[in-house]
Amino acid sequence: MCVMKKQFFAFLVLILFFTVGYGQNRNRQDFQKRRQQQMEQLKKDLKLNKDQIKKFDAIYKDYNDKMAKLREEISASGDFRSMRPKMTELNTKRTESIKKILKKDQLKTYEKILKDQATRRAQRGRRDGRGGGGGIR
Repeated sequence: MCVMKKQFFAFLVLILFFTVGYGQNRNRQDFQKRRQQQMEQLKKDLKLNKDQIKKFDAIYKDYNDKMAKLREEISASGDFRSMRPKMTELNTKRTESIKKILKKDQLKTYEKILKDQATRRAQRGRRDGRGGGGGIR
């Protein structure tokens, strides 16, 4: 009887392990899909030409690569407090790089999008008691 309980418990732990792993992978995929949709919508809203799209994609690829590296470094060191200023710096550099490739009318649209996102983040932060964050900057 005791052996059966141990086997049953081991089976439950195994199911839990696979369920959590699947859920985390799915969340990551959902995030990446949403991020890609946001990027496509932003390109459309800004009416980027082919040359701008190439530059835009290069800026975001560089940003995503640096952000992934930063996450790995912070995860390895456990120094999560240092993450926010470094992320802010990366976001600022990305935003400034994007602004450089835009024409005047596109820049106005982009700045309005950024302002709207900041407003939504602030409202979300007040609503759920957490700070802002996320979105395209």
